[in-house]
Amino acid sequence: MPMSVTAPRRGYMIDALTVLVGAVRKGAQGRPAETRTGAARLLTTRLEANGNINLVAYGPSNAAGGYIIEVSHVAQGGALPASNASSWVQVAVVTCRPGIQEIPLSGVDLREKARIAGSVTGEVRVAAIRATAGTKAGQSEGNGVLVPVGANTISLQPAPSA
Repeated sequence: MPMSVTAPRRGYMIDALTVLVGAVRKGAQGRPAETRTGAARLLTTRLEANGNINLVAYGPSNAAGGYIIEVSHVAQGGALPASNASSWVQVAVVTCRPGIQEIPLSGVDLREKARIAGSVTGEVRVAAIRATAGTKAGQSEGNGVLVPVGANTISLQPAPSA
């Protein structure tokens, strides 16, 4: 299991790849320590198969800006979609701020959004995710989200059961 260096863990991780942004310590099976930047990841689990999951964001005292979270359908045995593929669909915007915030996501909603974006007619497999850093510096520039500031951490975690 990955462990964030900068944020407290709120529960077990869904997948060893679900720390999207932030520092991750060295892990099992020779996984090296790394700083993740939100680059697209092919998961070993399917997000639509989870009832409810949370995006958990932790920001230090100087946190600002944000990230656009997108998911995509990946066919069985398939590879990550190209970065400009139309199958990527926005599911959340994380606004970085001090402290911990949890953004609930529904597996059912993720499946439907990925099905529509990818024009999928068969089984939908939501197995790719990415966090794109904001690029906005002025009033109407970039992708509309401010450039992130601070050592923010964003991960996917199971939603606590009621």
